[in-house]
Amino acid sequence: MIIILEGPDGAGKTTLSDKLRQILQQDRMTHVIKHGPYKGLHAEDLCKIYFRSMSQALTYNDHVILDRAWLSEPVYGNVYRNGQCRVDMPRWRMLERVALSRGAIVIHCQPSFELCEQTFTSRAKDEYLDTVKQLKAVYDEYETLKLRTALPVVHYDYQYRSE
Repeated sequence: MIIILEGPDGAGKTTLSDKLRQILQQDRMTHVIKHGPYKGLHAEDLCKIYFRSMSQALTYNDHVILDRAWLSEPVYGNVYRNGQCRVDMPRWRMLERVALSRGAIVIHCQPSFELCEQTFTSRAKDEYLDTVKQLKAVYDEYETLKLRTALPVVHYDYQYRSE
């Protein structure tokens, strides 16, 4: 199984990946791969990184949790790279087909903007984005995530999780 966690900075992706790993590793080997920001990489190299990150699921049928993947490329491209998405459509489709072959699911982590902003501000030095204005733009871009992929997407808001 491949689980792709997507959402803006401070949305709870890394915390959720830790919890999912604890649960899933009881069943079989579970790998967590954190992607990004990969500054300066070309499309072909970037695509290889995303493909290789799914290889344990393909080769050994292990669980793979991706903390971001190619789905974030247009989001951050619109905000950070003047609209440039570094994964072209043929590579995008190939990555989606590979992910679908292993029952991939996308978990769209998106609590309220205020919660993301609070988390972002508390650890701004560790984040990819530089400003709250950029965070808001990324947050808004993620609202259309479901329209950008053929993969099944489930919404997750850590504010309403049950312990």
